[in-house]
Amino acid sequence: MNNINNFLSAFEKEMTSLERYVCYDFFFYDLINDPEDYSQEALSLYREYKANPSDYFKTLMNWEKELLDDPDDFWLEEIPANFDLRGLSPKEYLIELIIEELQEEPIEVNWSGEFSIEFLCSVCCYDIFFETTKSVYWLSFGIYD
Repeated sequence: MNNINNFLSAFEKEMTSLERYVCYDFFFYDLINDPEDYSQEALSLYREYKANPSDYFKTLMNWEKELLDDPDDFWLEEIPANFDLRGLSPKEYLIELIIEELQEEPIEVNWSGEFSIEFLCSVCCYDIFFETTKSVYWLSFGIYD
């Protein structure tokens, strides 16, 4: 999980350095095995969203292709200096890191464009949840001002 968060942190820092009054928060968490309260709150909210889907919460049937084809790539557009993507695009590299971390094909992958925990008031968010036999993982890209 550190590899993914190091990757996301590098992009987060690069984006933050470009804009003075904007904060970026990119992360990847294991919601079931993380004892922190916010992870448990996020897991509860995720299950609530999943039980009551909307236009802002959908299942990705072919998540790798849908992530690559998504035109909203500004999350990863500013490639940090000296960051080796091994010849891949940032999205391709991130997908490889996720597959490596999960160590199995996700049972279900869900996307949300409005997922928000009460204490996090984002201007824009993009969240993807990966359900596996071991856990539910949360990939989040948030912008705050």
